[in-house]
Amino acid sequence: MTATLRSLVALLIAALVAAPARPGRAAPPRPAAVTGRVVDPAGAPVAGAEVFFYASANTKRPADFISPPTGPDGRYAAALPAGRYWAVARVRRGGPGPGPLAPGDRHSGAPETIDVRAGARGMRDFVVADLREMVRRSRKTRADYH
Repeated sequence: MTATLRSLVALLIAALVAAPARPGRAAPPRPAAVTGRVVDPAGAPVAGAEVFFYASANTKRPADFISPPTGPDGRYAAALPAGRYWAVARVRRGGPGPGPLAPGDRHSGAPETIDVRAGARGMRDFVVADLREMVRRSRKTRADYH
């Protein structure tokens, strides 16, 4: 090999070694499954309930993910990307869908925090009740203050 050819090969090798590595395709994140049941205060399954998942504690905005409505057995399943979510279950008297709560709607109350790991399966059950009925039941009586 001539000196010029050796120099060119050395330069080519040096350029290949110094060149930034070409990033490979990262595997897409695997979704996680969150499953559970929605029941009433007596433990009976609730059909037509949806579980709303929020990516922040601010649940006074549109949900980031909503599960399909529960069937007659009250079971739901949702596939979500990894992350922390705040979730509530609700049943609209007029049928599934987003929108403000209305009289007669049932809700699970304060949001539940759920940490979702990629490829994992988590479970969370919810109890839904008419909010007015929940408030009526939780009112304090004189005896509660003694």
